[in-house]
Amino acid sequence: MKYFLYNKAVDFKKGYMENCVWCGNGLTVENPGLSGGGSFITRVMDSREKETVWHRLGADCEALGNASIQLSLYVSESDRLLVDGKVVDLQAYLRNPEISMEEKRKRLAPFLVKTVLSPADLLLYDVKGRYLWAMVRMFSQG
Repeated sequence: MKYFLYNKAVDFKKGYMENCVWCGNGLTVENPGLSGGGSFITRVMDSREKETVWHRLGADCEALGNASIQLSLYVSESDRLLVDGKVVDLQAYLRNPEISMEEKRKRLAPFLVKTVLSPADLLLYDVKGRYLWAMVRMFSQG
């Protein structure tokens, strides 16, 4: 059985954060009063098998007040990405702080397979591909 677990600061530091921080027991928006929210992209997880059918995702999410948590899952058979005619490393692209989260979302749209609000326990039998990564968006509703 293969699995990936995110529950320590080092796990989150391998991803990319925009206006959010690891606070010891989870992610939180860094400046909630100054922004519309925060985002986190996980590192790219490699199943080491083509056309992997991913099975399950469990998440411990707690949104306070009128806040929402959105989880988007992405898959690909390649760890390379075509950007403006150049082939780039997917992980390096995701972690690049010079590229906005909005630009990353637009560029990665073809790889998006599932988006859910306030995820808890998801079956992923419709998520198929060797490489898997996720984007977590935390934002206020008002």
